[in-house]
Amino acid sequence: MGKLKRMGSACQRFLVTAVKAVSRRPRFSLWISALVLGGLFFSGIPTARAAFVTIDEAGLDDVYSQSSFGLNTVDIRINPTVSFSNGDLLTIDTEDRLNTLFAFNDAGAADIVSIYFVDTLDWCDGFNTSIVGCADVGGNDFVVESAFAASGFGTELIAHELGHSLDLDHVIFENLMTDVINGNTTLTESQANTVLASDLIQFDGPFRFVELRPVLVTPLPAAGILFVSAILMFAGFRFRKKPTL
Repeated sequence: MGKLKRMGSACQRFLVTAVKAVSRRPRFSLWISALVLGGLFFSGIPTARAAFVTIDEAGLDDVYSQSSFGLNTVDIRINPTVSFSNGDLLTIDTEDRLNTLFAFNDAGAADIVSIYFVDTLDWCDGFNTSIVGCADVGGNDFVVESAFAASGFGTELIAHELGHSLDLDHVIFENLMTDVINGNTTLTESQANTVLASDLIQFDGPFRFVELRPVLVTPLPAAGILFVSAILMFAGFRFRKKPTL
């Protein structure tokens, strides 16, 4: 609520500044006022990011370096977070939205696994409000609910979905790949061998690693606020006194 109040105060200051500027030249007041109002209309208020990124890299390394891997451990390397501005995709509740989200990871990033952080995930081969993560087996994309990823089960969730990307399917016994969160992050030797054979495993000399790229889904950028600022700057430029000769 405090953020919304501060944002409202900022908007009021924008309007007051605009009114003061245009009052100096009444003939410009109509079009500048229209542009200011248009900017506020398209500003996307509120603009705070709803989703957020939480990844325990050390915890993921532990999962993919457990005893079932022997000496062939897999280092999970976290790339810098990138943003994907599309407010409609903060909630994934249809197959079309999921496909649109996964399309962000283009062919140029074929060896990188993208992990998308959204507000609400209700679709993964069907609608279910209990879903907190979704991935295609052998794919290079998966999505998680940001709030659950920040919980005490976040490492298990991300390691589980990453396991799908590394060709692991669900199992019926308690294990990392059980189809529900169960507090168990173990993998069998057979599962470890499947992971090691994945095309997503990269090599740095003798060392194996997987690149994981966090993608933060955000509302549309506050283009309207920038627009208003540009208009006010332009107005200030137009209304400056001309130098006298």
